[in-house]
Amino acid sequence: MKKRFFILILFISIIGFCKAQDIHFSQFDNSPLLINPSLSGEFKGKGRFIFNYRNQWSSITKNSFRTYAFSSDCSFFKEKLSAGLFIFKDMAGDGNMSISQINLSISSKVKLNKKDFFKLGIQASWSQKHIDMNKLTWNSQYDGNVINPNLNSGEASYQENFSYPDFATGILWTHQLKNKTRLNVGLSAFHVNKPSYNFLANTETLNIRWCGHADFSFPLSQGYIVLYPSVLFMQQGASNEINVGAIMKYNLGNIYRDRGVAKISGIFFGAYYRFNDAIIAYMRFNYKSQFDICLTYDINISKFVVASNARGGSEISLIYIIPK
Repeated sequence: MKKRFFILILFISIIGFCKAQDIHFSQFDNSPLLINPSLSGEFKGKGRFIFNYRNQWSSITKNSFRTYAFSSDCSFFKEKLSAGLFIFKDMAGDGNMSISQINLSISSKVKLNKKDFFKLGIQASWSQKHIDMNKLTWNSQYDGNVINPNLNSGEASYQENFSYPDFATGILWTHQLKNKTRLNVGLSAFHVNKPSYNFLANTETLNIRWCGHADFSFPLSQGYIVLYPSVLFMQQGASNEINVGAIMKYNLGNIYRDRGVAKISGIFFGAYYRFNDAIIAYMRFNYKSQFDICLTYDINISKFVVASNARGGSEISLIYIIPK
């Protein structure tokens, strides 16, 4: 009983600490528009569609953190302009506290020279937060035997739904080296308008989320093995997140061409380390450079391991790319 009480208190504390923080995915490479608006259109193909699902702390509570997301982006005018759509919904807790958001991004690419490109992106969003007060119970509703939800809780009423506009911007620099080696470095800022929202009859303001990221890709072993090291840093108010790691792609079979486009299937393995939080195991399968399924699992190593027993969150992403 004491252990269950400890887990409950710790879980509530985490919810309270994170209430004003943005969602995140361990597969940040598969949620590009959550990282930087200028990443729209940064892929080889006509169009890209991504579905993400994350489930965290299911080992602690049946009402775990659940995040669903869908994105689509494309480029046009010879890749000088790109546009993207990103939609997500995040839910957690007995009251199904949730945030839903729709984001529209557009970016422009400028060729600096034969090896360097610069992109500027902007994003406009509409967000809605919600909590179902009818699903919550309080100690004041204890009638001596059980919790009676029909009794007056004595809690102050407050707004269950509210929405607000939001804006973000970002830049990206790409440097192309020899042998198809490429370096990407980006910086972005979300909530640049510092939107306000009202919860528990108090007005809160979202802090700007700064995001810096870099990734490097270079082929090994005559192109049959490709290494992708990357780093992601995010800062929002007093909270920060740092991810470092690498994945390796092994190309399966010989490269073949379909209407002049080189295609090949491959498998990816790797790991990331999220500082003071988790080790992320990464596995991905790519079919003919068009279909991807990616699985990751967070092995929790933070102080919360007392309750989680190292079981963090699982993620799955499905990606489809329309070839040129």
